[in-house]
Amino acid sequence: MGRVSRRASTFIATLVLLLALGASPAAAGGSTLQTLINQDRATNGGLPALAWSDCLASVAMANAQRIANQGFLSHTDGPTNDLKCGVGATSAGENVAYISSGINDTQVNTMYMNSPGHRANILGNYTYVATAWVVAPNGYAYNAEEFLNAPSLVPSPPTGNTFYFAEGFTGGGFTETLSILMPNQSGSATIDFYTAAGHLPTITRSLTAGQVWVEDVNADAGPNQQVSAIVALSGPGVVERTMHFNYGNWHGSTDVVGTPLPQTEWDFAEGSTLSIFSEFLTMQNPYPAPVVVDLNYATDMGAHPVKTLTLAGLSRTTVAVYQGDLTNNPGCTASSNCGVGGGIVGVSVQVKSRGFPIVVERPFYVNGYNFGAGIIRDGHDAFGANAAATQWNFAEGNTLAGFNEYLTLQNPGGNWANVTLTYQYDLGTATRTLSLSPMSRQTVLVFDAAHHGLGAGYVGVSVQITADQPIVAERPMYMVRDFGSGPVAGAHVVVGATALSKLFGFSAASTLAGDNDYLTIQNPNGVAANISIAYYTTGGKVTKAFAVAANSRHTVLVFSNNGEGIGPNLSPLGMVVTSDQPILVEKATYGSNPASYGATDTAAYSPSSF
Repeated sequence: MGRVSRRASTFIATLVLLLALGASPAAAGGSTLQTLINQDRATNGGLPALAWSDCLASVAMANAQRIANQGFLSHTDGPTNDLKCGVGATSAGENVAYISSGINDTQVNTMYMNSPGHRANILGNYTYVATAWVVAPNGYAYNAEEFLNAPSLVPSPPTGNTFYFAEGFTGGGFTETLSILMPNQSGSATIDFYTAAGHLPTITRSLTAGQVWVEDVNADAGPNQQVSAIVALSGPGVVERTMHFNYGNWHGSTDVVGTPLPQTEWDFAEGSTLSIFSEFLTMQNPYPAPVVVDLNYATDMGAHPVKTLTLAGLSRTTVAVYQGDLTNNPGCTASSNCGVGGGIVGVSVQVKSRGFPIVVERPFYVNGYNFGAGIIRDGHDAFGANAAATQWNFAEGNTLAGFNEYLTLQNPGGNWANVTLTYQYDLGTATRTLSLSPMSRQTVLVFDAAHHGLGAGYVGVSVQITADQPIVAERPMYMVRDFGSGPVAGAHVVVGATALSKLFGFSAASTLAGDNDYLTIQNPNGVAANISIAYYTTGGKVTKAFAVAANSRHTVLVFSNNGEGIGPNLSPLGMVVTSDQPILVEKATYGSNPASYGATDTAAYSPSSF
């Protein structure tokens, strides 16, 4: 049994929002239905073949998912979204159908060709096509075909010297900035902001070589905006986003370097929906068409619910992980039920796009909880990993009194994973082993040797994690400690690095009074690493050089004049670290100033060159 429905629309399209995007990509993808459609066109008057469009494929997937969720055929905004996929687009059409016995390309194509309206779309005056299938829980297969007449496809978002940020908020008590550095050449930065309502006007800033430019996001986006950003530089550089907040029960900071590319997979090992935490997922769709996204959760209770939602084109979407329940939901609503609900100690999630690459971060706030040394109201934020891996490295770590360091490990696969933790610390190295069951999540207490940790009382702790199956690893830390300028009750997190590097860039540092910035360096090699740090100040570039011993962890006090740091009272400040051996560098900040209060830990940008 099957049914079909058709809709065609003709418009004059205006694509103002797409002018800031980069070069047009080559068409990719393809489907059996595309082949059948082009065969039909060839045998009916020798009509030209239709090229595949990934943008149309994203629209098709969104519509197939929508009709599968509702269980009946209908048309909404498919052709309207199709028109957004083309430059100079003039017309668009859509066919939808279902087959009760499951996916069957030949059958649905015959159904379409036997229906005059659907046949008209297949043989119509179009240049591009894409198709998608979604199978509902009852076994019915729902199909959507999208058609477009346009001279060319819209460009993809920019790549190369580009930094993406999904998270951002300009509400009361939140201050957000973007710190931008091009170390070796002058140029420009093009900044595009996206809210739940769409794209804001593009901003362009001139940049001077070796000088940090600080962009005020609150002023750019206006008040009370949930905002994501894309920053495209005219040459090599680095962009870092800092958020300070003092709102309700939250007081602290987050700091991340932007990700250079959207991806189709984002993996997060850390997470909890206990009442002492507030966990969110922020998602940016930098493409003009909607995209279907699956949230594949794994909890320490053994539950694995899947939530599915559609992200509008050129938009930012927020999911509260603590809202929802542990059932599957193929059509969840981001504002209410795309999470797993409250009261769950450990929550991991894989965010996977069925179409275009997207950008995902996980903001996480502590709601006034005492881990043993004092009340913490800070938060942390991270981009997810883009795939599970068999090696993860972490440079920062501390198990002195007042520090609670954890490792959260997720095994997304179907096999047991045997894991080795190699700690590099004050007295040398130590090894711990554990096993992760399939589709599970486990927490290591680094400060507790009885829970696979190193133990308490160590100033500097790095760790390398290896596994015989791909896993995902993060390192959340919570601390209450006076770093010399006043007590800091803070929290930070970082996703591990799957590879070492010889070049690291940061664009947001400060050595003003109360700002305690450190660089933590992990050298897991059998030889010493010769390090050079270029500090970019408002007064010029200053370089420091030193060595880090083999198989060791080293800390640089950026605020110190000890021969490695730059000294006090400098802001804004950029840093580029180079090494003659592959190493790992993180930037840990512990701030006691009210305006920049809190703890952050930032993974560097590691390009091939600046």
